[in-house]
Amino acid sequence: MTFEHRHYLLGIYRDRSQSRVFKKAVQCGISELLIIDALEAASRGLACLYVMPTQNKRDTFVANRVSRAITASAFYRRLLRSGTGKANSTGLKHFGPGVISFVGSNAENEFIEFPADLVIVDELDRCSQTNMPLVRDRLAASPHKLAAYASTPTHVEFGVARLFDQSDAKEWFVRCEACGTAQLLDFFKNVIRQEGEDQYDLLDRKWARAHGALSRDIHVFCAKCGRPINRLAPGEWVPKHSGRAVSGYHISQLFVPTIQVRRLWEDWQKSLRNDFERQRFYNSLLGEPYSAQGSGLSLADLVACCRDYELPVSAVGCTMGVDVGEWMHVRISDHPHPDVRRAVYIGRVKTIKELDHLLERYDVRCCVVDAQPEALLVRKWQQNHRRGRVWRCVYSDNDLRELRKDSAQAILHVARTPALDDATEDILMGRNWLPRNAETLDAGEFVAQMTAPARQIVTAPNGTKRYVWTKPAADHHRHADNYDKLASQGCQPGGPVKIVTGGSVRAFPSPTGRVFSAA
Repeated sequence: MTFEHRHYLLGIYRDRSQSRVFKKAVQCGISELLIIDALEAASRGLACLYVMPTQNKRDTFVANRVSRAITASAFYRRLLRSGTGKANSTGLKHFGPGVISFVGSNAENEFIEFPADLVIVDELDRCSQTNMPLVRDRLAASPHKLAAYASTPTHVEFGVARLFDQSDAKEWFVRCEACGTAQLLDFFKNVIRQEGEDQYDLLDRKWARAHGALSRDIHVFCAKCGRPINRLAPGEWVPKHSGRAVSGYHISQLFVPTIQVRRLWEDWQKSLRNDFERQRFYNSLLGEPYSAQGSGLSLADLVACCRDYELPVSAVGCTMGVDVGEWMHVRISDHPHPDVRRAVYIGRVKTIKELDHLLERYDVRCCVVDAQPEALLVRKWQQNHRRGRVWRCVYSDNDLRELRKDSAQAILHVARTPALDDATEDILMGRNWLPRNAETLDAGEFVAQMTAPARQIVTAPNGTKRYVWTKPAADHHRHADNYDKLASQGCQPGGPVKIVTGGSVRAFPSPTGRVFSAA
């Protein structure tokens, strides 16, 4: 291994902090560091839990990276053969006096039985966030409690970006040889400048005038004196928040020797015309979170939905949505106009008895409730009410917009992203009315949780790209609102019945009474 032209890695390898966070671009050398960390810890007799997003990714990573690294090193091969146990599988390797367990974050049972001294979470933002607290629990009995989290970021205040902001947040500074100024290498200050809306020019005017015909790479320039600066020169990690316990690093491709600046420039130009490319540029190349304008709801969006009224103590002919968790978050609406939901109750309760009280107090005709995680509790509550009054909702990850009803079990199968898209559109179009004191509801948690989810681009294993709503923080009120929207689609009077059969759609005049959209 050599650190020539990779001076930024030297300080990272020497860092023996108990907890470390890496907000990183791709192809910057951190995966190699994490593999070495795991093997080194096991060689000292420690137990390491190495977490990947899924079991499939775990299998590929162990076969292509870990096992090949061990095979290539006689030293590693001896430690593997001398392991205290004989395990040498994809999921478990005895290595010297220690052991490494490789797990997928989507398999909860793999977290439960393994006490660890070191936890490594690779690609944190793509891991199951529900299971992340279980990862921390694995360190509870260890005297070492070592942890490392690494990921290309996705969006602000989520995953690795949030952990980095809570760390000492070190950035890589390089000194200009001409004027002596130490500076953080920034693509938007040292490589390009903005001339207008979506119009950017290279600081390297000679290269730009040659239209890329020069054999050399694009120069990086000092932000102070404007002279070329060696982006691969020795530098130093400078913390933004000195004294914090967690050691954090932000790694950009701008100081990786195998990456050409001309390629970054070409990728940036592509990103100006394509949202997918823009997110990829920030996340994968700069190692920065990115949330596009309009990727989520804002406080202003919610305030625009406020009307001059207060939540009433009772109402008639209402719909109800319930998100189930430690608390049951509830949204209840009446319908003063077609396609309009007016909030008459927003809050949270602790017990099923309190839910029953709300059902009667607001004359709820149709309620949609989260089928998980309290599946047995919800099913029993559903059975205590007349048929068709309470429906359980099961989210799916497909993009089919039509509801699929299992009338026998009273279950709605709903595509998560399109459903949240529809509920979001209601707010943006002013079809979701809120009381004038919406900002203070549930001690401010209503606004915080409604604005928490962000609509982000993800890439499937087969390479296809799609939008999903991510969960950077608690979002129970947002889902309660969505379930109420689904309830209103199921039993609001008026409007045609939509019959869906294969690819054909037929609309029929509605009969009197409540109408259910059928698929």
